[in-house]
Amino acid sequence: MEKISTGNTIPEELLVQQAGMRPQFIAPHSEFLRPLSAQPEVSGNSRRWGDATLRVQRAAVNSLLEEAAGLGMPRDLTALMLATARVESGFNPDAAAGSSSAGGLGQFIDATARAYGLDHGKKFSLSDAARALSRHTMDNYKRAMRLCAGKTRGCVLEHTYALHHDGPGLKHGGLELARSRVLPWAKRFESWLGSAQTAP
Repeated sequence: MEKISTGNTIPEELLVQQAGMRPQFIAPHSEFLRPLSAQPEVSGNSRRWGDATLRVQRAAVNSLLEEAAGLGMPRDLTALMLATARVESGFNPDAAAGSSSAGGLGQFIDATARAYGLDHGKKFSLSDAARALSRHTMDNYKRAMRLCAGKTRGCVLEHTYALHHDGPGLKHGGLELARSRVLPWAKRFESWLGSAQTAP
């Protein structure tokens, strides 16, 4: 597999320019009110979606690219993982949902976080979360390959995200979100990755 270069800086138009709103309701099991870590160089500004400097967002992208390369992830799947992180957290490693225990780059709920080694506060560690999201994406990709056997590549990518969002039941709107929000971003990331690959 061709190694994806991380030397080209990701364009600002692929990053988040304006943070999301504070949730109106914060559930008791939400981590939205949890204090941020004392590492501003790799932390968000708050728990809101996308509330991280462009430098931190770029660090998140580069961490994900490094993990993807280490796993031999194909370009289109790497692009899907970047789109997942953008849609889920806005590349804010400290993002947290108000309605659930979801948090971090991939917005893992507690059970998924524990399954990928993100216990004891690691959910909001940029490097640990990037590693977990890349492995989770690969696991979901393998499941999606079985679900979409004999079908298009688009089916595989849609189901990879839907499994991330919904879990194995696929009953919480993940396929529609994949088609309407995630895959359009994935195409943009894949185009950028292609140009980065061919750059001298």
